[in-house]
Amino acid sequence: VCLPNKLSEDLASFIGYLQGDGHKSSEFSIRITDCDKNLLSAYKEIVRNVFEFEPIIRHHSDKKKNAFWLEINNVQILRFIEKNFPETLLPSNHRSAPKKVIENNIEIKKAYLRGLFDAEGSVVSNPRAIKLMTSSSELLRNIRRLLTEIGIPTTICNDEIRISSIYGINAFANKIG
Repeated sequence: VCLPNKLSEDLASFIGYLQGDGHKSSEFSIRITDCDKNLLSAYKEIVRNVFEFEPIIRHHSDKKKNAFWLEINNVQILRFIEKNFPETLLPSNHRSAPKKVIENNIEIKKAYLRGLFDAEGSVVSNPRAIKLMTSSSELLRNIRRLLTEIGIPTTICNDEIRISSIYGINAFANKIG
């Protein structure tokens, strides 16, 4: 295992994805759940590149669910995340964007948002929009702030942030991915 000494775009993207779909599954393990096995495979590759560690993809234990787990069974990686990105593994309704992301450059912010939207974002067709839902009002405000800094207009309604203007959707596609 190699713990990074700097916040790279890959690490920021992983932290966003982890914050959206991950949790601490034990005192030495992190688990990310997703129904998109290809997306989990892409993040498995990021973990391999960032930490020089080989995570495991498994089918969810409830075989009725069409979901998979990306398991990172390594206490060093877990402690690294708890120390450097403590906001990431809090209970969902208490999460916020990591301070190290908020205080970083625009490329790190975009990478974090890419990961978070990979996990929690969705596209709706009627009315056309990109949206993300969260039970954390703090995280909602943080996401709005980051998107505004990047030049993407948003609206917030209850527990949802929405990008609905054609300009905003195009800006998101071009700047976040």
